[in-house]
Amino acid sequence: MGKWRTHLSYNAVNLLAQSTNKVFAVSSGSLFSVSKDDKSIVAYSKITGLSDNAITKIAFDSKSSQLIIVYANSNIDIFSSDGIFNVPDLYNKQSSIDKTVNSISFNGDYAYLSCKFGIVVVNMVKHEIADSYIIGTGGSNVSVLSTVVLGTKIFALINNALMQADLSNHNLANYQVWTAVSSFPGGTNSSLITFANAMWVLQGGIVYKSTDGITWSAVSGLSNIARMQSDDQSLFFISDTNSSTICYDKSLVATVLSGTAPQMITYDSNLKGFWKVNGDADGLIQVDATGKTINKYKPSGPFDNTAWQMKFAGDKLFVVPGGAWASQYNHPASIMMFQDNNWSYIDGAAIATQIGMSNVVDFVSIAVDPTDNTHFFATSYGMGLYEFRKNIFYKWYNSQNSAIESIFPGQGIELYYQRLDGAIFDKAGNIWFTNGQVSNSVKYLTPLGTIKSISFDLIKGKTNLNNILIDKLNINRKWGNITRYSPGIFVFDDNGTLDNTSDDKTSFLTSFTDQDGNTFTSDSYRCLAQDKNNQIWIGTSKGPIVVQTPGTVFSLDFTITRIKIPRNDGTDYADYLLGTEQVSAIKVDGANRKWIGTTTSGLYLVSENGQQTLQHFTTDNSPLLSNNIISLEINGTTGELFIGTDLGLISYQADASDAASTLSEIYVYPNPVRETYQGIITITGLVSKATIKITDINGNLIYQTTSNGGVATWNGKRVGGARVSTGVYLVISTSPDGSQSATTKILVIN
Repeated sequence: MGKWRTHLSYNAVNLLAQSTNKVFAVSSGSLFSVSKDDKSIVAYSKITGLSDNAITKIAFDSKSSQLIIVYANSNIDIFSSDGIFNVPDLYNKQSSIDKTVNSISFNGDYAYLSCKFGIVVVNMVKHEIADSYIIGTGGSNVSVLSTVVLGTKIFALINNALMQADLSNHNLANYQVWTAVSSFPGGTNSSLITFANAMWVLQGGIVYKSTDGITWSAVSGLSNIARMQSDDQSLFFISDTNSSTICYDKSLVATVLSGTAPQMITYDSNLKGFWKVNGDADGLIQVDATGKTINKYKPSGPFDNTAWQMKFAGDKLFVVPGGAWASQYNHPASIMMFQDNNWSYIDGAAIATQIGMSNVVDFVSIAVDPTDNTHFFATSYGMGLYEFRKNIFYKWYNSQNSAIESIFPGQGIELYYQRLDGAIFDKAGNIWFTNGQVSNSVKYLTPLGTIKSISFDLIKGKTNLNNILIDKLNINRKWGNITRYSPGIFVFDDNGTLDNTSDDKTSFLTSFTDQDGNTFTSDSYRCLAQDKNNQIWIGTSKGPIVVQTPGTVFSLDFTITRIKIPRNDGTDYADYLLGTEQVSAIKVDGANRKWIGTTTSGLYLVSENGQQTLQHFTTDNSPLLSNNIISLEINGTTGELFIGTDLGLISYQADASDAASTLSEIYVYPNPVRETYQGIITITGLVSKATIKITDINGNLIYQTTSNGGVATWNGKRVGGARVSTGVYLVISTSPDGSQSATTKILVIN
């Protein structure tokens, strides 16, 4: 309870570094390692002690046996056997300059970070920034590609020159002590490294070498070189054109690995082979001395780090990674599934091959058959509707074989402009979805496989039609949102007669009247959720608004409510709940509390009526990957909240789940509570708002609480804060009306 876990994709491994006993790799900004001894895999994140997310550079310093980690925001960690040391100075520096780190090199006790503005020197012993050098003309910022030390000189490679200075100069921060090497070959520079007492520079596919920094000569036998790298043992020249890697040892004896051009590679002298990454789903690859693959390693995770929409069907989580805003995101399609703590996926590339298209993109919503969670449908914001049976692609519905409409019918691009979204099953087995920017914007697929349209002139031709919500008070009434471009909320009631539209009711609301008679408008409407009191919560660019009486939506006196939070400062003033925040996602938990995701300030948990903020998670106070929340979903059985951010998926074990109908399966964990355990004790299987009393064996009351949906928690302490003594304790649960009760036991060891 209260713990986090990440669910990150490891299908784009593009960075690596090796220590004596581990090989570290990064995929889509996430770090993991493989043990050289037993090949065990460990994934790292803020949960395990890292200071940030989105890693862009790693490098291992063999002298200090430490891994330096640089994040996209320029935060820095130093990872050693003694722990993780954060060096936040560059990140904290208030400046408008681009602080991106281009490369990392080491000399003595120092790491040299070549940055877009100059050079940052990190003391690897003291774990602090020792200095920074701005070396551009007149003290201006200049992007440094690489920094190396050779002999008594320090060299900095910029785009079209090589700068040098005396390493012993105590004023290297003064640009005037840096001069350009006049004999340096002209050309556009890529990278500079030192190896075997020489400097090597890559320019336009050609490699030049110098042992003194003055005399440079092209290295014969090296052409079309795309990347140049080195480690303590080897120097690598990688050619994408020739699909080969040339490896020099310390004696400059060359070995050619044919048929391989990795993104990065390193030599393992203990295993007499190599480790490489290709920037793809192969993970971290171990190869032998000839380049033959021995094994591939990566942690389990989703196919993609984007969770545009998520949906639970029982204990099975579905995730689609597309996107829709002004136009298609052209994000590769996939269906990701998480069940029994394992990830599996359906790759859109395989679907494209089956249907004869060059690609399939932007799956943005998913509808799962309530009777069979291996049968589901996905909408694409551009490429139609896809049906899956037994977790396998089954059928493609498009503008050429169904009533789905394209923005450009009869044209060569027709099949790429069928903008669908909002897929949802109704109780009759129809799948409803939106079809944007065409004549008939709301459609449904019947159980017999026929797609039909609902006439809705008020939203005809509009784009960015997003979700459809079926009203629990009246299943014939559907709510939907138009995110932007004429943003608003549309509502229609088909009166249960789908083939007779004459009795339908429709409304499209671009402005609202609130409880005080004020007019409310928003730049966007991002999400809809109906709570356990049947109120509809709508996420806007000015916080959430609430429809307290959905049945009045077609009435002239229809109003919405904006939740007011008193300032409690001696005045009668109040502020609207999250009134300045763009709300991107809302989920209702088992206790009817609302989880609210925003685009800039993270995640909020508010009380049932929104009057109290119970939690506020950000990247600063939690392992949350980003403050930009894209989607939310809750496992109703366990209460685990899944949080999709722009940097990946993470989940949080919240303290509320869906309530049970009876008290027949009350369960406590952990049990027994060992003397070393300091966390929360959880009681599940409860009915909503059950009264929980914890007593000792003699019936003395120790603690009392009320369940959040189907969950209650206890910290193992008496009122006053003292941990209870060793013994057996009774958990007595009673339903709100007293008609049901149940008892179980907890063994506590202190």
